[in-house]
Amino acid sequence: MRGYLDGSSQPNLENLAKIANACGVSVGWLAAGEGEGDAIIANVAKEARLGAEYCQIPLYDVQASAGPGSYVEGEQVTDILAFRKEWVRNELHLDPAHLSLIFVHGDSMEPTLHSGDTVLIDQREGQDLADGVWALRVDGALLVKRIQKFPGGKITIKSDNAQLYPAYDLMADKLPDDLKFIGRIVWVGKRM
Repeated sequence: MRGYLDGSSQPNLENLAKIANACGVSVGWLAAGEGEGDAIIANVAKEARLGAEYCQIPLYDVQASAGPGSYVEGEQVTDILAFRKEWVRNELHLDPAHLSLIFVHGDSMEPTLHSGDTVLIDQREGQDLADGVWALRVDGALLVKRIQKFPGGKITIKSDNAQLYPAYDLMADKLPDDLKFIGRIVWVGKRM
C-alpha cells in the first residue's frame, strides 16, 4: 500500500479489484477516476478527520448497583461511545486510555444518579482515593457510592439516598480484602 500511495508501484488487476471492493468504489473510478467516487472520498476524509478528533470509550456489559449490589459475571464490551479528545483532555484533564463506561442500576444514589444512567469512570492505576462518587467492588458486587475521607484515616462510604441506605465507615489502613475501588465517576449521561 505504501508503494501504491507514494507512486513507486502500481497494483495488479487483482489487487486493484480488492481495493476497489474494500472502498466501495468501481475499479474504473479507482484506476482512472471514471464514474462516481467524489462522495466516497469525501466520506473517507470525514471519517478520518472524526477519528482524529474523537476517542472511543468502551461501554461494558455490567451494571453498577446504586442499591444492594449487582454481581458481575463477565465484563464484555457491548458498545463504544465517542467523546471529543479535546473535551476529555481539557475539561476532564484525563487520558482517554484510562476511561470506561458502565450503566447504573438502582436508587441508592438518587438524586445524583438514576437507574439507567451511563457513567464515565476514570480507572487510572494508583490514583488517590479522593472525595467523590466511585465505582467499587465489594465481595463481587459492583456498586456506585459516595466516598468521603476524614482526618485520621476514616473513610465513609455512603449513598446519596441516605434515608433508605445507611452509610458505613472504614479505616484506610484496615480496608477489607473483598473491597476494591474501581475508579472515580467523572461524568454522567442520562435520558430525559
